[in-house]
This record gives sequence, structure tokens and C-alpha cells, in this order.
Amino acid sequence: PMICNSSPTSRCCCFGIEVDGTLIAWILKYLDGPLGMLFVEENHRRKGYAKALVLHVMDFLKAENIKINCSNSDGNNNKQL
Repeated sequence: PMICNSSPTSRCCCFGIEVDGTLIAWILKYLDGPLGMLFVEENHRRKGYAKALVLHVMDFLKAENIKINCSNSDGNNNKQL
């Protein structure tokens, strides 16, 4: 698996994981700061990809000295990371 981001100097980022050249999981960081649209393809769920993405993004934001806020919206699957 590979974790990538669009641009380390960009205020808006997309981080993703590829397996065998196919994007199977991703998360976005919006311009105003929040994270959103965390998604893992169904046949790759429960393998730790969401957790890996969130931890990677948190490390990236800490390194950029960007404040981290987390929340969950009602109606999501509410599965554990």
C-alpha cells in the first residue's frame, strides 16, 4: 500500500492508499481545515486502511503546525477506526 498526498504545501489535500495501482481508500482536508470524505472501498474494509489514513493525516497536520479537530456525523456507519 502507498499513502500519497496532492501537495505538501497545499492548504487543501487529498490523501489516498493505492493497492496494485488502484486507489482503494482516501480522505480529504478542506481549505478551511476540517477532514472529510473518508472512504474505503468495500472489499478493502476492516483491514486498517482508514486508521492508517487518519494517523498519516494527523502526522502531516502536526508537522505543518495545523490544528486538528475531529467529529463524526450522524448517519455515518460509525465503525471503529
